[in-house]
Amino acid sequence: RFASGSSSSRKSGSIAKANLTISATTASKTYDGGPSSTGPLNVTGLQATDTVTGRSQVYDQKNAGSRTLQVATYTVNDGNGGQNYNVTTQTAAGTILQAPLTAGLTGTVVKPYDGTDAATLAAANYTLSGVVGSEAVTLNNPASGTYANRNAGTAKSVSVAGLALGGADAANYTVNPTASANIGTINPKALTLAAVPSDKTYNGTTASSGTVTVTGL
Repeated sequence: RFASGSSSSRKSGSIAKANLTISATTASKTYDGGPSSTGPLNVTGLQATDTVTGRSQVYDQKNAGSRTLQVATYTVNDGNGGQNYNVTTQTAAGTILQAPLTAGLTGTVVKPYDGTDAATLAAANYTLSGVVGSEAVTLNNPASGTYANRNAGTAKSVSVAGLALGGADAANYTVNPTASANIGTINPKALTLAAVPSDKTYNGTTASSGTVTVTGL
């Protein structure tokens, strides 16, 4: 109520939304089979005591290589359900590095002595560790390797080179190109020495001019 002769007026007003920018940050990680990133989000434009919680960012895809990091989740806590802000999100450059796998040798590799250091390996002589889950990654399992030397013996070092990966997910990984293990045995080879028929005129000795034959060298 107003006294006679007084006047009063009310004018409408508005509060414009503030601009809020939420940005992904540059990050890198080793391939782990997923797009998650531990990198933090940067936030600019918050007013007073407002906060942004639940921040997370993700890579645009899970595969190794140069990637784009994107804002994934956030919650604006401004007492108004986030409606006090115009929110803009920004991406950032990211990298997913290939994961290293370990190829090794196992079992036994056995042959008879043949004068060479060549070793023949089977798929069962190879191991591959570090693959994420059941991803499609295979080792090429070279059939030829090398003993440390050509001589007969046990627990001999066998080495192999040219190891490489295949399969649909192979591009996400690297592998050691060579491997070795003491899994080799070279067994002595049977060698036969045989006397040959021989005649001579008595000369008071047991010597023979016949030459022993050798098979198996």
